Amino acid sequence: MTIPTPIFDTIEVGHQYETGTATMPLNDVIDFANKYDPQPMHTDEKLAVDGPFGKLVASGWQTLCLTMRLMAERKPFGKHQLVGVGVDHIRFERPVEPETTIVVRAQVTAKRKSRKPGRGFVTMKVQTFDAGRNDVVATQTWSVMIPTD
Repeated sequence: MTIPTPIFDTIEVGHQYETGTATMPLNDVIDFANKYDPQPMHTDEKLAVDGPFGKLVASGWQTLCLTMRLMAERKPFGKHQLVGVGVDHIRFERPVEPETTIVVRAQVTAKRKSRKPGRGFVTMKVQTFDAGRNDVVATQTWSVMIPTD
């Protein structure tokens, strides 16, 4: 019987992942904002005209939530879940308009074994792109824990 190589051992710094896509319909943008980020620039098309972007835009938090969903669906570490231990350096590069389709690209930037047996940590630069324009709308650094054996 062959024992499978632990996923931690197969992850290399520089490895890249790309997700599927998700679109942000206008109704979803407004509904999300009404629940979690109730500011006129996200909830009211008429009031948003006088806001900082001159139009209604999605909440950055909604963009990050969709980023997480896309990464979870992608399953970059196979059967192992994305156990987050930290998210750093969040940057909203530009506003996201309703009806935008996003895609996420992540790159492993570091990995190390934990002092606790059976655990390792992987650091990834996670970038969310407007799939239509192929430009970055959000960037973050994720630290996740995965099994080493």
